[in-house]
Amino acid sequence: MADWADFDIAAAHYSYGYELLCTEDQGKLVSNSIFGTQHAADVQGVFALQSINLMDLAALCWKRFGFPLRRWP
Repeated sequence: MADWADFDIAAAHYSYGYELLCTEDQGKLVSNSIFGTQHAADVQGVFALQSINLMDLAALCWKRFGFPLRRWP
């Protein structure tokens, strides 16, 4: 079930034309995960999605827009 949701998230990002997909999922728990090393080239090459984690997204926001992205409790 979780892998179907991962694919749906990636498909939604692709269909809306988003370039970044923020996730902490590295595809290490399941060997055929869309975020794992087996499919990483397809996600980045075919679908043009760059998978980043929350810290990378915060750094990108700081660099591009001059404000940090923070987690709220």
